[in-house]
Amino acid sequence: MAWLQGLSLLLTLLGVVVIFGWLLHIPELTRLVPTLRGMVFNTALCFILLGQALRLLVAAGPSRPRLAGFSASAVLLFALLNLLQLWGGLSLGIDLTGLHRWADDGNPNPGRMSLPTTLCFLLAASSLLLLLRSQQPTGRGMLFGRLLVAAVFALGSLSLLGYVLGLEALF
Repeated sequence: MAWLQGLSLLLTLLGVVVIFGWLLHIPELTRLVPTLRGMVFNTALCFILLGQALRLLVAAGPSRPRLAGFSASAVLLFALLNLLQLWGGLSLGIDLTGLHRWADDGNPNPGRMSLPTTLCFLLAASSLLLLLRSQQPTGRGMLFGRLLVAAVFALGSLSLLGYVLGLEALF
């Protein structure tokens, strides 16, 4: 489980660095790759919440699973609200647009997560909640959880590849 703790630390640190980038107006801290658009504040917050959910998942203690479930549920809520904004053309005020306007990074909706990012968070939070809900992580529940995690990695990898290759320029 050391790799899970390492992943938890990586996600949390990534989120913290990006949040500091937005708060301190340092665009270099908001980007994974220098030529890409900055990661939005809510994405960084979801990385922190998922990182903490993973940390709590492997930590001992009776209240840890409940706190991990709370973190994963918060990510699920952010993802569902963002999905509602994207598909419904709504603005629910969760984007923190004022915080993102200084960057002028070409995002038509400052502060809004992209659809692939939203779907990845939706799948990741669902897989964590499924794992927390199942008493014994075996059988169909474990298989479904693994499929959700595989979908997160596939969708995330393809999205990152699309950004690096500049596929949005083709459209």
